[in-house]
Amino acid sequence: MKTFKYVLVLLYCIGILSGCRTAYPGTPQTENDTSATFATQTDSSLYTEVLNEYKAIVSRRLQSDFQQRWNNGEHIGIPDTVAAASSESSLKEHWSNMIIEMTSGLTSIREESFDYVLCDINDDTVPELFWVREDHTLLAIFTYAQDQVVLLDAFWPRYKGVITQEGLLYTRSSGGAVYTNYVIRSLTSEGQWEEYASFGTDGYNEGENELCYYETVENIRTIVDRHRFDTLLEQWPFEHGDRWLNTLVP
Repeated sequence: MKTFKYVLVLLYCIGILSGCRTAYPGTPQTENDTSATFATQTDSSLYTEVLNEYKAIVSRRLQSDFQQRWNNGEHIGIPDTVAAASSESSLKEHWSNMIIEMTSGLTSIREESFDYVLCDINDDTVPELFWVREDHTLLAIFTYAQDQVVLLDAFWPRYKGVITQEGLLYTRSSGGAVYTNYVIRSLTSEGQWEEYASFGTDGYNEGENELCYYETVENIRTIVDRHRFDTLLEQWPFEHGDRWLNTLVP
């Protein structure tokens, strides 16, 4: 790849997001560099291999014959240097869809459209790695736990993810206009997701022209009314763009 964004970017009021920065491994930290208290070269070098994979994936994805090669079975799997946070097939599915859709909606498809952010969202002094696009779309999240890089999640148009300034991950998955699921999670110091809330719509009630609303608590799904759903959506608003760390990427 001839060019890639080797840039150091300050993210929104250092006092609020002091643990976040974009920089490539090997970028020296100067005396005046106050963009992060712990996102040093040593921290970023934890992700050297996966960042190299990122650059290679972007390069392959932008090749003109990519779709044809993908259709012929030449897929891009989760890198061997990365452990998956879950063995569930859904994570592999999200990864594959992320690869396919990573250029979706971009007005200008080029290498410079892809970047990354380092930000500690679980206060363990080790920043998580976020693959992002220049339009602030979140592509994937990685952490470093138990001496290895771990893929936490991957995102695409039907499974969108955003990070709040408080470090919570909001995901919204969609299976059509009447099938939507919202999940809010935080990352523990052990590198595991902890669910705060889960709710959504699951088609129409049988024999009725009204949506079926539900809430999941401790893995138990309960049918709720529209008022409860609206309350949850107000409590956990997905669309409030000013809250998302993603939008703070210049």
